Amino acid sequence: MGSNPTSIADLAKTVSADPAKFKGKITTRDVSGSFGFTVSKGFVDGNPDAWSSLEKILPSARPETSSGTQIDKITSGEYLAGFFISSAVAFPQETKATGIFKFVYPKDGTVVLGRGIGITPKGPHPATAKLFLDFVLSEEGQNAVAEGGLTAYRDSVKQVEGRHTYQEIVDLAGEDAIIRVPYKVTSDADVKAFTDKWNGMLGK
Repeated sequence: MGSNPTSIADLAKTVSADPAKFKGKITTRDVSGSFGFTVSKGFVDGNPDAWSSLEKILPSARPETSSGTQIDKITSGEYLAGFFISSAVAFPQETKATGIFKFVYPKDGTVVLGRGIGITPKGPHPATAKLFLDFVLSEEGQNAVAEGGLTAYRDSVKQVEGRHTYQEIVDLAGEDAIIRVPYKVTSDADVKAFTDKWNGMLGK
């Protein structure tokens, strides 16, 4: 595909330059699923120019329900490119499929979804749960999070081969490109309006 796009806008230009080549050859996440909806709406909410790029890409795109499926179909050649793929799955694949698969943080909006953790009100062992929360948030726990394939948030966690940190994302994407998605409820009407618009543009 030539040089790798470094933004969703770059991908839009690449697709627009050769629509026939990319028709049905781009994968994105299915917005009917929670991850797909959240990352897609997060990008649109955080980038005022999002729709102008997406209207050029989505007619050539097909939705998939998981990052694993997206990556499998990219590496097999079914798709030429994909976007909104989870880094937890993409980083190991990039290492494994050197030269075939390249993962980038979009310069016009890298969506960061915080992983939620909490204690249920009726949990049988609240003290043990609190100890586990303390561990996950500690330096040791955040190193374990990174070793498990997720992104550590603490500044004290050092990025090494196979482990990734929030600061690494900032360094690669740029502070201005980070779109943090807040924990808040989206109304049913807003969900429907967004998914209808998104799906209406897809090249199904």
